[in-house]
Amino acid sequence: MWYEHVRDKAVFYETGDCVQARYTIQGDGTVEVRNSERKPGETSIRAARPAKGYPRSTSTPYLYVSFFYIDRNKYEIVKTDHTNYAVVRACTDYVLGLFHEEVFWILLRDSTKPAGFIQIAEQAIRDRAPHYSFDNLQLTGQGSQCPYI
Repeated sequence: MWYEHVRDKAVFYETGDCVQARYTIQGDGTVEVRNSERKPGETSIRAARPAKGYPRSTSTPYLYVSFFYIDRNKYEIVKTDHTNYAVVRACTDYVLGLFHEEVFWILLRDSTKPAGFIQIAEQAIRDRAPHYSFDNLQLTGQGSQCPYI
């Protein structure tokens, strides 16, 4: 289980807090992706329909995820220690590559915010995308007030 602690403000389809992500390797080599969040003004968690992830290979840090049978989105695992934190990046080109969007998430295994891991994750973003503005990031509410599933 991963808990989203920081996300890019441009991620329009995530608006809530208490965001969780669960990744399960399936027998056919794909990855089941289950995301959940509590929407603003609600008291319970909503689980999104499971998505299917397609690893590019076992040696590359990319996962192509198909939500709602739409084209596969490419997610890059920028840095992780697999135990405590992960930094995830997604890039999308629009209008024949004329427009480019780059977004980041910081995920932790713990629903509390161990500051040391956030700092490590932020440095990983700086290393991967020196041009990226940290003004684009926002904290995601997590903790004891969340009715996790």
